[in-house]
Amino acid sequence: MLTQLNAPTTLSEKELDLYLAHGWFRMGQAVFTTNFIKFHGKIYSAIWLRVVLASYAHSPSILKLYKQNQRFRTEIKPLGLTQAHEVLFETYRQSVAFQPSESIQNLLENTENDIFTTYEINLYDDTKLIATGYFDLGETSAEGISCFYDPAYKKFSLSRYLMYQKIDFCKKNGFDYFYSGYFVPHYKLFDYKLNIANAHLEFFQLSSDSWQKIEEHSEEKIPFEVMQERLKTLRYDLEACNVESQLLTYEFFDVDMIRNFNGQRLFDFPIFLRCFEPAASVKNNPFVVFDVRDANFHVLAMQEIYEVTIEINEPNRYSSHLLRISRLLYSSENPADIVQALADPFLFV
Repeated sequence: MLTQLNAPTTLSEKELDLYLAHGWFRMGQAVFTTNFIKFHGKIYSAIWLRVVLASYAHSPSILKLYKQNQRFRTEIKPLGLTQAHEVLFETYRQSVAFQPSESIQNLLENTENDIFTTYEINLYDDTKLIATGYFDLGETSAEGISCFYDPAYKKFSLSRYLMYQKIDFCKKNGFDYFYSGYFVPHYKLFDYKLNIANAHLEFFQLSSDSWQKIEEHSEEKIPFEVMQERLKTLRYDLEACNVESQLLTYEFFDVDMIRNFNGQRLFDFPIFLRCFEPAASVKNNPFVVFDVRDANFHVLAMQEIYEVTIEINEPNRYSSHLLRISRLLYSSENPADIVQALADPFLFV
């Protein structure tokens, strides 16, 4: 699955390590993975990141940041939500251009049956709480959840400072990795994550299911762009053989992260080719996807699961139904094989 949500009732620290190592992350009291994300109707790739702690050391710029903020007192301890935290979070929330969670309680979904081992880092100016961050501990790794601060202290780069303090804590306590979430190529809001310990940063490469050094990342390795370009090329080949197709983005590729639909294994590719003229039922129109995980084109028969009442009047977005793959019709890494298969009427009997 390219997008998935799991909501275990218990989660050991070793199990959290395994989830993180395979490109999963926390969402409330659940864990999820996704490789694509949508902002303002446009789909992007989500690239997971982690800091290798064995080689990590402060750069000169971080030493300067520590010196700048040395007058502030740092406290790191197990999670203990207070009204002061909520007040600080609300002050921060009102100051930023993006839309964070409505409260810390909503962000963490903290209950008596919390499945995570969560720590908080608090920063004080004398006795005044000016910044807080949260992170979860596994057995040999940790994940950074959130940082927020009093906007009156914005010039001190407190979110960045707290992030490095989390990394320091994990390194001093013998952890191997610190997972900082994902960045989104071509969406600048997330670019700051590439500057956090970037000399020790790795990204999760979907095509190889492995972690690679960040300097090895390139435009040619961005999954959504790869899918899009391979399908565009196939479409040209199909047109040359008089096989009609339409390149569409799928509005509901991430629906599995909605709990009402979770576990139904719905179609989760963000882009596909729909072949031939649309028929009365989608099952008569084969879909073609390119999967970067096996570098193959797959011709799929689809099943409509739910009709969606919202209207999105954009010709290149599919939004009328939630979909499920009913069967795999054909696969090949060679686009010429796909063209030949789609010209065979017996494929769809």
